[in-house]
Amino acid sequence: MDFILILLEYLIYLHYHKRNHTVSFGVSSYMVQVRKPQIREALLNSAKREFLKHGFQLSSTRRIAIGAGTTTGNMYKYFQTKNELFEQLVSEVKAQIYSFIREHEVESGGVPNRLQQLQSFVNLMSDYRDEMLLLIDASNGTKYQNTYEDLIEMISLNLQEHLPDFNLSISAADSKILVRTIAVGLVAGWVDILRNHSDKKEIKNGLYQYFMFVFRSFL
Repeated sequence: MDFILILLEYLIYLHYHKRNHTVSFGVSSYMVQVRKPQIREALLNSAKREFLKHGFQLSSTRRIAIGAGTTTGNMYKYFQTKNELFEQLVSEVKAQIYSFIREHEVESGGVPNRLQQLQSFVNLMSDYRDEMLLLIDASNGTKYQNTYEDLIEMISLNLQEHLPDFNLSISAADSKILVRTIAVGLVAGWVDILRNHSDKKEIKNGLYQYFMFVFRSFL
């Protein structure tokens, strides 16, 4: 019975690739599928494309499997649910980003130190541009769907800590309004750069110039 199921999956696989003129001869394409690291990586890359294009809720496991050159049945040997795929793509990156922001909420230092922190953040954003967009734009229906608001809240807390540095005569209530408004603008600005640019160099330059302009406005 298992042999029949394997044979059926093989025939379906060949049928799909034959229609798309991607059947290779000599070494069986199907045999390549048994190499777990390659299939797993192909599934993650296909899932990333699918989530970025359709969002988590409207994404299709069938399209993910096809995009990875395998079957849905075989995909479930690696990832049992869409949630597991999404989790694998974003969990580590989210932890790094949140950790970076929280660590630098309490750090102090002169201008050189802050410029170094800014450059590190810019590098982080450019390296994980797709994962950030998954968290911001494609996470509805997952436990990450509040990422955008979480970022605003963390930036607000950071700004609130440093507000006394600017010697503003402002009430506590007004200061909360001020820091949240600034935080919303900061997050919206950097996310807009990520959405509209995919080249790492463009992202780095765009983010660096944007943050420098904003920060200089407060100095």
